[in-house]
Amino acid sequence: MNKDTYTEIEIDSFDQFVSKLNKLVVKDKGGFVRLYRGHQESNWKLLPKIARTEFHIENFTKKENEIIKEFKRMAVHHNISIKDYSNWDLIAIAQHHGLPTRLLDWTLNPLVALWFAFRSESNETGERCVWGFISDDEILCDDSKDVFDQSTTVIFRPNHVTSRITVQNGWFTNHLYLKEENKFVPLENQTIYTKRLAKFKFKNEHRTEILRFLDVLGINHYTLFPDLDGLASYIEWKNYKR
Repeated sequence: MNKDTYTEIEIDSFDQFVSKLNKLVVKDKGGFVRLYRGHQESNWKLLPKIARTEFHIENFTKKENEIIKEFKRMAVHHNISIKDYSNWDLIAIAQHHGLPTRLLDWTLNPLVALWFAFRSESNETGERCVWGFISDDEILCDDSKDVFDQSTTVIFRPNHVTSRITVQNGWFTNHLYLKEENKFVPLENQTIYTKRLAKFKFKNEHRTEILRFLDVLGINHYTLFPDLDGLASYIEWKNYKR
């Protein structure tokens, strides 16, 4: 797959991002869902966490089923309602709490994606990015389908089963898994999606400026992680790193 089939846009400031974003959005014809995702390294693939090298196993599907059953069994202690959740909601909760799954996080809010791109000080390439994805017919409406048996990449609109999903305007992509090759396929390598992807690339040097603008607009660690951990991280940033 030629990577030039998706749009790449160089961004030099917060204002320019908003301007370019507006022009890109206008190109769609309405009735579409626009999703965004931030990467702290611009060369990262659009792949779920479980597809990373350190999590590679011989049979993803079998292991994922075992993991979700174990998560459900033990998570009931924290939320009694979990015993009645579908596998789709379970895997969404597990994903938001750091468990490797086949879901990839997206948001309806491009400023939330921008914050996630710059939240961490760590950056090795000198560039960060925000991906934009315009989609429509890939949205999953029937959550009775098997979460571990999808013949294409689908978009999953989760129930608001955690506060993080709510405040982050969270959606997910459930990625195409090739059983014969035992691997997941990056979204940017799937021909039916590439022309609906845009990659906004930022120099790492803009991090301080962008995080300050986002904080003024109410996008920060505490608003996106509304718990004591999020509050502590926000106060630390505001007083020592801002």
